[in-house]
Amino acid sequence: MGRNSDNTQIKLSKLSIFAVMLVGWLASGCGATQSGGQPATSLGSITPLTPIAANSQNTICNQMSTTSTRFNASLRTVDGNPNMIRVRITGMTSLYDGNPNANIQFFRWKVVNGVSNLDSSPLSFHIEGASHNGVSGHQYSNTMTGIAMTDVKQIASANFLNVQTAEQFFNAVDIIVHDVSFDYSALKFVLYNGGTVTASNDALMPPFAVNPKSYASTHAPVLNGLHPFANQLNLTDAQYLANAQSFCF
Repeated sequence: MGRNSDNTQIKLSKLSIFAVMLVGWLASGCGATQSGGQPATSLGSITPLTPIAANSQNTICNQMSTTSTRFNASLRTVDGNPNMIRVRITGMTSLYDGNPNANIQFFRWKVVNGVSNLDSSPLSFHIEGASHNGVSGHQYSNTMTGIAMTDVKQIASANFLNVQTAEQFFNAVDIIVHDVSFDYSALKFVLYNGGTVTASNDALMPPFAVNPKSYASTHAPVLNGLHPFANQLNLTDAQYLANAQSFCF
């Protein structure tokens, strides 16, 4: 499943195309929601990446959503493993569902010394049954670096999942993304149609300071723009934490 040895040339081609598009992404700061590779924001003034702000309260959950394309997800830390992130895709675009050429991959990026740095190697992951309050479900797949509709059908059949669409499948499972690493701040979701990027989205990887002002005091503007409460600056930490709880699953 995912990218296997038979698909090596395809994978290399897609990564080459992705590398070319990387220049455009980085010029836009890998920032807010993007669709079809179109930049959504500029980098502005960049400050070096630093750890979570001192004396701040942190959220273990986050969410991302789009307006132009349905490509939405929630994220949660994996208990006991800081190098993994639990992802549940909650809204899937019709560009994926039923498309035999569609494929989803994940990438990690950060801002260091004034430079946005996207690791062009797709992250590995595996599929588990949907968790409840962060408690893991059964593992449904081996390690993968991309998931296509053929994978969705094979995993659903092998694990007796009663699902009819890709969105139903992704609502019934969690994607456990590996090797996210604390030095990386954001996760990029990329949807391909063959070798072409048709949609992408970014989200901060928890844990991070739940108060957007605390987060902004130690991070670059391009990352601040991804904070789920970037436009809500007058709440208390308790209110931010209560709101962030709604992202958890």
